[in-house]
Amino acid sequence: MSKEGVDHVRGIFEEFNRRGLEAGFEGYHPDFVYHPREDEPDVSVHTGRDSFEGLIRGWYEAFPEITFDVKELTDAGEDLVVCSTVLHARGGASGVEVNDSYVFVYQMREGLPIEGWEYRTTDEALEAIRAHAPGPTTQTSAMSP
Repeated sequence: MSKEGVDHVRGIFEEFNRRGLEAGFEGYHPDFVYHPREDEPDVSVHTGRDSFEGLIRGWYEAFPEITFDVKELTDAGEDLVVCSTVLHARGGASGVEVNDSYVFVYQMREGLPIEGWEYRTTDEALEAIRAHAPGPTTQTSAMSP
C-alpha cells in the first residue's frame, strides 16, 4: 500500500494544480474526515468528502489562484502518507500573494485518503504521528495535536 498511497497523494496534488476545483474530489474517500491547522480561520473538523469540498471551495472564493509545490512525499507506515508542500495563492479582490508551508498527513483506506490533518512543519506532523500512533480511522481524530 505504501507506494500506491504516495503515488495517489502525488496525483491528487498534480491534478489539483492542473485543474483547480475542476479536478473534483473523487480522489478522497466519501467518508473523508479533515482536520485543519489550529491557525486557520475555520478550525472545525470536516466530516465527509462534501464538507471537505465546501471548505476548499471557500478557500477558492478568497484565493482563486491556488497551487501547491510538493516538496516531499513520505510513506510513514500504518497506511500514512506525509506530504510536505508550499501553498502559493493570490487573493481575488486584493491580489495579495500568500506563500505558506503546509504539511498534510493522510491516513489511507481502500487506496484513498480517509482522514487528513494539516501541520505547519514536517517535524510537527511526525511528532503527532509518533505521539498518537493512529490505528483504524474513526470519526474522531486519532492524531489531534
